Amino acid sequence: MKRQNSERTKGIKYLETIEPLKEQIVNEKDKVLFDEILACYKGKALRAAYIMTWISIVESLKQKFNEMAIRDSQVEKFVAEIKEKEEKEKPVDKNILDNAKKYGLISAVEYEKLDNIRKMRNIYAHPYQVGPSPEEVIAAIKIAVESVLSKPPLLRYGYVREVIDSLVKEFHYIDDDEQKIREFARNIAYKIHPETYPYIFRTSCEHLEFLIKEPALSRFVRRLLIFIDELFEEINLDRIDERWKFIELCKKFPNGCALLISTTRIWKLAPEQIQDMVIGYLLEPVSEGKIHPPTTFGLRIVFSLHNKGLLTDSQQKKFFNIINKKEVSYHTLIQAEIPLKFYVNKILEDLKSYTWPLQNSAGVALSNIDAHQFFDLSDEQQEELGRNVLQASEGNAFDVIDFLNKVSKAPHQYPKAFLKGIFFETLFNENTQLRMKNKHFDTALKCILNCKEETCLEVLREAEEKLRIAQPKDGYASFWLKDDLIKTIEMLENVIQSVNKESVKKLLSGIRTALETQLQKCKNREIDDEDF
Repeated sequence: MKRQNSERTKGIKYLETIEPLKEQIVNEKDKVLFDEILACYKGKALRAAYIMTWISIVESLKQKFNEMAIRDSQVEKFVAEIKEKEEKEKPVDKNILDNAKKYGLISAVEYEKLDNIRKMRNIYAHPYQVGPSPEEVIAAIKIAVESVLSKPPLLRYGYVREVIDSLVKEFHYIDDDEQKIREFARNIAYKIHPETYPYIFRTSCEHLEFLIKEPALSRFVRRLLIFIDELFEEINLDRIDERWKFIELCKKFPNGCALLISTTRIWKLAPEQIQDMVIGYLLEPVSEGKIHPPTTFGLRIVFSLHNKGLLTDSQQKKFFNIINKKEVSYHTLIQAEIPLKFYVNKILEDLKSYTWPLQNSAGVALSNIDAHQFFDLSDEQQEELGRNVLQASEGNAFDVIDFLNKVSKAPHQYPKAFLKGIFFETLFNENTQLRMKNKHFDTALKCILNCKEETCLEVLREAEEKLRIAQPKDGYASFWLKDDLIKTIEMLENVIQSVNKESVKKLLSGIRTALETQLQKCKNREIDDEDF
């Protein structure tokens, strides 16, 4: 009696173990067979329960293949072969199981477990052989549900994992040509079950988090990003939900997550909170609990989003604020191909700083920036920049002086207002107040004389006109101004003698006359001051 009660108690515990598995089954037809398996088990028909378990496995796989055949011509051919064999009453179970592994419906480990059930089913199907124990039946049912019945029909995690692992680990898995990668993504897009999309995202983020730290693995980063981008474009991904776990993944894989979201279709679908997190990680990357300046890579991504019009006003504001911070190097900005117009104020501040390290840093940046970017600045910005290049050179910022010399050799590459600012700064300030900065007067004048004739004449003419009406700068002592005027006139005279073009010589002579007039006024003021 005690033994019977013990076995009854054990049977009840087993039932409590397997009955909840029904909730994991995704297909209603599979649930019908599952109920029959339970009925057999409850009736102590263990042999029948075991055989029904195997039948449920095969029938579920067949149903999955039928659904996959709609989108996959290769699967369609296989389904036709199975039907033909069944019509001829040929065995198909092993064939079905082999192809389930081939198409990624089950993993290699799952295949071994299921094949063992198949083999034992062949033994238990004969009444004269030993029958299965309750434990064996329970184990078989669990394997059936977890490996097959709980899975939707399309290619799932095993296949997806294999593809992504191969993309980021095998050098010759696919040609690195972008079009071939995109074609590959399109070819498998409809073989993948939508349920795996969040998994694809998570797995890719995890891989990228590691890959982007190793420059030697950049080919895998590019390959994976192209693949994911095309995959989600092809399936026309149009919504995401809580299964994607954006916030959790952004915290766990901040760099990989930010990169994947910002460079694919996912960006347009992500909530603004997630977008803000991504922008934060790209512009202010965190490492070991500390915020660091943005990398070239991060800046390029955010700038790309800006160019596509995909940033909100607040995100754009954050972008502009970050790139103008002192902590962000000009080298990073230039390497990221951020246009000068977005950080010209940063350069102006450094040139005005009267601090050699900052001024020289700006000078090196200006030397490395393509001259055509200067044309994107407003005329006012160009002139202000030119003036500050001259004044920093006057203060002996050697890298700025190097840039000034570079400009003087090819001034035709730079806009007129910028050149004008350089030259005008040697004579008067932005308010047309007279004061001389003649340490680099010759070089500044070369910036004008070596540019296009039309530009040269226009700048010289304007300089002459302003000199005629200029008044000495307040607080600029007459004896200082007088000495500076004399030096400037002497340098200008030497230049005039070397110029061949009559039109240019005439304007230079006019400037000299205007300076001589200012010199005379200066002398007169000195006499007046003495008399007073």
